[in-house]
Amino acid sequence: MNPTVPPTGEPRSARPTADLRGGLVLDAFSVPANLQSPRAARRRTADALMRHGCAPAVVDTAALLLSEVVTNAVVHAQSPAEIEVRADEPLLWVGVRDTASHRWPIRQPMNVGAASGRGLHLVAALATAWGALTHGDGGKTVWFSLPCHVE
Repeated sequence: MNPTVPPTGEPRSARPTADLRGGLVLDAFSVPANLQSPRAARRRTADALMRHGCAPAVVDTAALLLSEVVTNAVVHAQSPAEIEVRADEPLLWVGVRDTASHRWPIRQPMNVGAASGRGLHLVAALATAWGALTHGDGGKTVWFSLPCHVE
């Protein structure tokens, strides 16, 4: 995976995703490109984080952000999503790979009356860092990290 240069105004990670390749894999799974996938991914990831002993607030935040990123993969990229959840104290890393779009995720201007368009705003506001990596064989991984508070 190679990091790409994001469009102007989008954040880059202060800690590259490759740093967590040695972290503990808590779960890795795929979901199909359908509207039930965000809920299924959220539940499975929350279960993995609870088994790992993450604090409830971390579980809730990670599940919310994952749901938003998986929604982007299945709605905008129209692709199945491959999810990977890793823990490497003090961080939790979650990546969502789609196989259909190299397009860098861009936060759209906020429209209070719109039914969508807030997902990346939530990711940017709640994650410690986030970004995207493109893949030479197609698609990209959108990822985020959070502090990993284990109880």
